[in-house]
Amino acid sequence: MIDLHCHILPGIDDGAASLDDSLAIARLALQDGVRRVVATPHWGEGTFTGTGAEIQERVQALQGELLGRGVEMEILAGAELFLSPEVPARCAEDPLLTLNGSRYLLVEFPLQMVPPYAEQILFELRLRGIVPVIAHPERNAEIASNPELLRKLVDRGVLAQVTAGSLEGTFGFHIRRVAETLVKRQLVQIIASDAHSAHDRPPLLGNAVQRAAQLVGDEAAHAMATTVPEAILRDEEIELPPPQPPQRRSWFSFLRR
Repeated sequence: MIDLHCHILPGIDDGAASLDDSLAIARLALQDGVRRVVATPHWGEGTFTGTGAEIQERVQALQGELLGRGVEMEILAGAELFLSPEVPARCAEDPLLTLNGSRYLLVEFPLQMVPPYAEQILFELRLRGIVPVIAHPERNAEIASNPELLRKLVDRGVLAQVTAGSLEGTFGFHIRRVAETLVKRQLVQIIASDAHSAHDRPPLLGNAVQRAAQLVGDEAAHAMATTVPEAILRDEEIELPPPQPPQRRSWFSFLRR
């Protein structure tokens, strides 16, 4: 499996605090069947604001430490950008902030809302040939209450990534239900860990993929952690089935409540 969203780089954000933490994350991911991890430190005001080249240097250093200890995990470079009006221009100046230097860019919304400028910024990114990948939309309060907001963005060529822990109930029952809805409606195309440590929000994908398989079948679920991330890292065009409409409730479902 491939983990496209992981805070494995030591001492750069609120993820791994030390090299030992990074090693623990990598070893745990390997045990779960993950063979490649994209290091995606938070990028934006109040967090890391260095260049993509700096991230690549840190990735290469960590890769060397892993290989020196016999940890056969491939680490690739990326970033998780907090969505702001400055993002399109910044990405034009520094294309190495994307996932493995591809056209795909991991972006994060505030947890409380979808910013009023979100559609315009995402549209500007698409005009520049960049495909935004929205991180953990199930944890955004507005999308959780109205998944149609995400559907409109997906219809316009945006991708989305559900967090493995959300499908397992790590963030509570409500977010788990939202995550399941987004998976069933094919509004998310990627499962990633968003791991911050080996213990709190760990780098595990296997159980979440199994849960997704119960919702959409084995092939579609495994694609979310294998073939779709692989295509992103190869900078390939991705053809995905269109989102499904919301499921209508029958009268019997209301009577059972």
